[in-house]
Amino acid sequence: MVNSMTGFASLEWISEDVNYSLELKSVNGRGLDIRSRFPEGFDALEAQFKSNLAGVLNRGNISLNLRKDSKKTDESFQINRNFLKSVLISQEVIQKEAENRGISLAASKASDYLKIKGVLEYVNLEELVFEKVTESLLTNFNKVLANFLESRALEGAELKNILLKNIELISGLLKKIDKILIKRQVHLGVRFKNNLSKIIENVDQIDKDRVAQELALLTVKSDVSEEVDRLHSHVKSAKNLINSGLPSGRKLDFLLQEFNRETNTLCSKANNIGLTEIGLDLKVVIDQLREQVQNVE
Repeated sequence: MVNSMTGFASLEWISEDVNYSLELKSVNGRGLDIRSRFPEGFDALEAQFKSNLAGVLNRGNISLNLRKDSKKTDESFQINRNFLKSVLISQEVIQKEAENRGISLAASKASDYLKIKGVLEYVNLEELVFEKVTESLLTNFNKVLANFLESRALEGAELKNILLKNIELISGLLKKIDKILIKRQVHLGVRFKNNLSKIIENVDQIDKDRVAQELALLTVKSDVSEEVDRLHSHVKSAKNLINSGLPSGRKLDFLLQEFNRETNTLCSKANNIGLTEIGLDLKVVIDQLREQVQNVE
């Protein structure tokens, strides 16, 4: 099984007259980076949730956010009597000062005082007790985590099919190269013999050892069998990693760097139009594969 680093899950619920919303999402990352945002007073639970995530995830930039909104109703408001008392005392002072100056003030109504900020205030009729909501938070976190892991697994299943499809494309291109190499080897042998004959015909004295060295050097420069063999080996390794069911994103990324290096060498040594064309096709598939591997955990 291949797990994708991209995933998302969220859940909303009400506990103790409070609305809660928990969201968990992740995107690609070189390592495991868990960031969270919790309301004040939930520090211990926040640390526990992050620890739980670290126990089941290996890579990705993880975002865990918990929000809570109290449900404010008419019953949740009461008059701040101390503040109202100070307002009334201030009003008496203002009223007396106005009378001394011969100023007539309009009579105040009860509704006027309710409009003064601070007279009517919101209070929790039942103090939120953390222990009462802990169980629901833990239960719902586990639900969110399960949905999150399922989303990563589902995307990972699709990703696995894409990876294996591209690996098969590479394998098919390598089989084409194997066929070309057989014909190419014969062609190179004939060309070397013809070139050697021309040299011998036009030179009175030749250093046989030097000729042997030059031929050996030309053979090495034109031989791509080792590169092709290593590419075949890399294909097997890639399939094993993809089918292993273990986190393999980093290993696959490194392996694809080797794929790319061998393919570049093959193209530079090809000296054959057909081989060069297949080498370029290989590079395209490898690049596509590397893009997909960036999302593998």
